[in-house]
Order: sequence, then structure tokens, then C-alpha cells
Amino acid sequence: MLAKRNPSQIHALMLTSPPTYKDITTPIPQSELERNYNFLRSPIFGNLAFSLLENRSVIKFFSNIFLFAKSRPCDEQWLDETEKEACMPARTPVQAFNAGLLQH
Repeated sequence: MLAKRNPSQIHALMLTSPPTYKDITTPIPQSELERNYNFLRSPIFGNLAFSLLENRSVIKFFSNIFLFAKSRPCDEQWLDETEKEACMPARTPVQAFNAGLLQH
């Protein structure tokens, strides 16, 4: 309904299925969580990984693969906004999510 009422703002919808029951009910082992989180929080490796991932060309690459249609790739405004938002405080929730804490 939201898309139908706002056709000028919503070009397409992508429907996804929820995770499998096994994925929801099977926690990631504590040792794996700690390893992942410590890597992402590491002053050397974590900073290096985030520095690479926050690079404008990498953001453009992954945005076009996962967030935008091939016919309408991300624009300069999108990239400018992502650069503004890429900062140390924004890394903490990303680190937690990528470590698997939401699946524990």
C-alpha cells in the first residue's frame, strides 16, 4: 500500500524471507562471537577493514550490487551522505551486527 500511494518515491520493492528456524534458534558459539568482535574492534585489523569498507569506491560498488537497481545506480548524493555518516561512533553497531551478536 505504501508503494502504491507513493509511486514517485518508490520505484520497486524487494521482498525477502525471514531467516530459517535453525538460524533463529541456533546461537553462534561464544568463541566465534568473541573472535569476530575482537577482530572488528582491533585497532589494527578492524581499522584497516573499516577504512577499506568506508572508501567511496567500495561503498559505490556494494551499494550498486545490494541496494540499487542496475538501471538506476547510486548517485553522488548517496555517496556524499554515506561519507558524512561514516565515523567512529557509527562503527560500533556495525561491528556488533557483523560479529553476530544479533544471532546470539
